[in-house]
Amino acid sequence: MVVNAIDGTIKHKLGPFEQPTRNVSFSPDGRWLAINFADGPDSAIIADVNTGTVAANFPGNGYVTPMFAPIGDTIAVGNRNGELSIWNWNGTNLFRQQVLRDSGA
Repeated sequence: MVVNAIDGTIKHKLGPFEQPTRNVSFSPDGRWLAINFADGPDSAIIADVNTGTVAANFPGNGYVTPMFAPIGDTIAVGNRNGELSIWNWNGTNLFRQQVLRDSGA
């Protein structure tokens, strides 16, 4: 649920989702909310705070803690396999730019 921090009113209820929410990250401008879930085929999404709708799904599963970069056009998200994916976000689509893998060293 998205709540107005000034007056406590509920702006939107996001969901219901099939899995419990684990982590959330607001974009720097406050418009987008990156959410990851406990598990499932779409384990991370981007939701529009103003409408309460899902704007994009990160393809795949096992994602944890998506975080927006300070400008808001890049999102970094790790997964349980030790990979860090860097995504570009244009407000409509996600584009994977790079995948960094843990070398195990």
